[in-house]
Amino acid sequence: MNVLRSGIVTMLLLAAFSVQAACTWPALGAV
Repeated sequence: MNVLRSGIVTMLLLAAFSVQAACTWPALGAV
Protein backbone atom coordinates (compact mmCIF):
# COMPACT_ATOMS: atom_id res chain seq x y z
CA MET A 1 0.00 0.00 0.00
CA ASN A 2 2.79 2.43 0.91
CA VAL A 3 4.70 1.69 -2.31
CA LEU A 4 1.56 2.17 -4.39
CA ARG A 5 0.77 5.45 -2.65
CA SER A 6 4.30 6.81 -3.10
CA GLY A 7 4.18 5.74 -6.75
CA ILE A 8 0.94 7.66 -7.30
CA VAL A 9 2.39 10.74 -5.58
CA THR A 10 5.49 10.52 -7.79
CA MET A 11 3.34 10.27 -10.92
CA LEU A 12 1.31 13.30 -9.83
CA LEU A 13 4.48 15.32 -9.18
CA LEU A 14 5.92 14.34 -12.58
CA ALA A 15 2.64 15.26 -14.28
CA ALA A 16 2.54 18.65 -12.55
CA PHE A 17 6.19 19.29 -13.50
CA SER A 18 5.60 18.35 -17.14
CA VAL A 19 2.56 20.65 -17.31
CA GLN A 20 4.53 23.51 -15.76
CA ALA A 21 7.41 22.90 -18.17
CA ALA A 22 5.02 22.81 -21.13
CA CYS A 23 3.64 26.19 -20.03
CA THR A 24 7.03 27.72 -19.19
CA TRP A 25 9.26 26.63 -22.10
CA PRO A 26 7.19 28.33 -24.87
CA ALA A 27 7.22 31.53 -22.80
CA LEU A 28 11.02 31.32 -22.48
CA GLY A 29 11.31 30.67 -26.22
CA ALA A 30 9.12 33.69 -26.96
CA VAL A 31 11.48 35.87 -24.93
